Amino acid sequence: MIAQSQSTQSQIDCDLLFSRNHIALNLGLTFSHANSEKLSGERGIKNPITLGFNHFGFGYIINFHKNFGFELGLNVGFQAFGYKYSFYGTDNEIAWYRNEDYILTVDFPYHLITRFNIHPNLLLFVEAGLNFRSHQKLTSEAIAIFLDSLNNPNTEFYMKTEYGTVNINLTYSMNAGVMICLKSKNLFKICFTSSIGHYQVIEGKYSYYDNGVEVSSGKYFSYGTYYGIEIGYIFTKMKNKL
Repeated sequence: MIAQSQSTQSQIDCDLLFSRNHIALNLGLTFSHANSEKLSGERGIKNPITLGFNHFGFGYIINFHKNFGFELGLNVGFQAFGYKYSFYGTDNEIAWYRNEDYILTVDFPYHLITRFNIHPNLLLFVEAGLNFRSHQKLTSEAIAIFLDSLNNPNTEFYMKTEYGTVNINLTYSMNAGVMICLKSKNLFKICFTSSIGHYQVIEGKYSYYDNGVEVSSGKYFSYGTYYGIEIGYIFTKMKNKL
């Protein structure tokens, strides 16, 4: 009976945490993947998955029920975009070289939250909503030059990429994970995070050359979609209230 009473009391304590609003600090590490399409010729580019320090920021959580809330926030971070291009080396062997750009981002997420106890001090939660993301406006150029000799350089690959092609990108975002109620009555959370972009935020054009003549070309683009892991610490200010 004593163990059951202590478990019930812990359950009640965690429920009481959501009787007031909270402040959260969040850190996200995410993976992005751009796209490409050949327009002419046989040579193209590869689009590897890139890791970015996607965001660090804070959220204000409005709790209108122990199982439901609403979070609005501000996050700042970097999103990585990368590609691989081919290069003919000695003996006509093909080598692949990687290029990445890290673009500053600012996010304004708005999420509806639902959460349920699955253990006295453990909650399962899901957040879903909209995120308004601004990408840094930047023009990036990459040139690969093949040297027949010191006096005869030939450009073999050229890529020009425009980042931040829209002022604000509307994305559809969702987080799902667990919250742990700590002894301090604050909360630690870890979750899977995702955001699917609606607008194209980067536009690139690449070309391959042979003795100065374009032999292949294509486009490079992304909607800013990412997936990853987010951790957070939620200040409840309830330690002295319980």
